[in-house]
Amino acid sequence: MTNLETSTKALRDEVTDPVCRMEVNPGQTRLLAIYRGHTYWFCSKDCRTAFEMNPRKYLDAKPAKRKGWFRRYLERMAKVDREQFGSVGPN
Repeated sequence: MTNLETSTKALRDEVTDPVCRMEVNPGQTRLLAIYRGHTYWFCSKDCRTAFEMNPRKYLDAKPAKRKGWFRRYLERMAKVDREQFGSVGPN
């Protein structure tokens, strides 16, 4: 798959923020970084800054297990935002 095909696919699908592992829709955010020819999208400026300071830390790390009440809370809030704002996000 070429970089153009990869970028086009990423704009249609949600991707995972490499820092906090939150799902991000690339079409709704301008927070991105390019590292070694690959584009990464972020949910916040803090996540992007952390990634830019040490990309290998987040790319080599094993994914964090998502569990607990706070994760469920964030998922519910994201669902409400999608239902309320549709494809337009706050970013």
